Amino acid sequence: MKKRQANVKPLQRLSKAKFWLGSLGVVLLAVVTVGWLPNWQVSQTQISGKDKAALENEYRKTAIQALGGLFFLVTAGLTLKNIRLTEDKNVTDRFAKAVEMLADEKLEVRLGGVYSLERIARDSRKDHPVVMEVLTAFIRKKTQSGEYGKPNKPRQEVQSALTVIGRRETTFDSHPLVLSGAYLKGAELRKARLEGADLEWVNLENATLSYARLEGTRFRYAHLQGAILQGAYLQGADLQEARLEGANLSQTILESALLCSANLEGASLSQTILEGTFLCSANLEGAVDFTEKQLAQAKLCCTFLPEGVDLRLRNRNCKEMSINPEESGNILLVPSVEGKTFYVLRKLANGQVIFNRDNWFNL
Repeated sequence: MKKRQANVKPLQRLSKAKFWLGSLGVVLLAVVTVGWLPNWQVSQTQISGKDKAALENEYRKTAIQALGGLFFLVTAGLTLKNIRLTEDKNVTDRFAKAVEMLADEKLEVRLGGVYSLERIARDSRKDHPVVMEVLTAFIRKKTQSGEYGKPNKPRQEVQSALTVIGRRETTFDSHPLVLSGAYLKGAELRKARLEGADLEWVNLENATLSYARLEGTRFRYAHLQGAILQGAYLQGADLQEARLEGANLSQTILESALLCSANLEGASLSQTILEGTFLCSANLEGAVDFTEKQLAQAKLCCTFLPEGVDLRLRNRNCKEMSINPEESGNILLVPSVEGKTFYVLRKLANGQVIFNRDNWFNL
């Protein structure tokens, strides 16, 4: 305690010194500007007598007006700074209270905490990423705990948090949402904005994601059996080894998405856009409502196709992807940072992954 007090005293003395130095500077500026400067300006002219005194007074008035304007600007700047400090303190207090409410035993209080955080995210752009991190952490903790169980749809506070996240108007590429491993069976995420989110290992069985914004989202190993993804935007998404049995993918945009080793058995692919979609080792057996014209736009290699489909399509793109269809194991693709180069992996039945650095291809 003594050490802390000893540190405070020098800081107080420093603040007082700054105040007195600043005050002295203001006085000197006023003396020079109002007292000396007008006299010096007049002395540089050829005027004398009454005209000299009148001109000096005019210069002095101008100097006083300039000082008044400067004082106004400084005062306005300090006032604005104080307002911002007050607003920041207010947001900080609201944030702390909202986070505290999330841990309350009463459901209505927890819901209040969720919606309070949403209001903070809307009011303060700089706090938006932090609010989203808190909400996603809240969802993960709630759904991964042993007490949560395996409900057919999320509990009310979890669904509310998902709704808040999904309807946000601002996204930050540098702060992607992280919901990996969350148990969200039966969740309502219609038109949700989850671009670039980390949803690996998430359970979204029978969830509604129709018309959701899911561009670049990572769904690796996700459980999406029976999910409704009608009209969803999944350009560039990673759904490798995802479970999509019986999912509704009608009108879904899967352009350039990775679905290698994904299971789409019994999925509906009516009017699904598969342009540039990687379906290496994917299981489409039993998939319905699609045409060979759709498959012709996709990248196929070792793909398991339904009965009645031209089997020559199965390995159509193996050569251009530097993949040997005779080798065993499911195919997985690892994109480079630039996204133009793909490295080919093989995953054996025992879980072993075989990686050859020389096995890669460019788009």
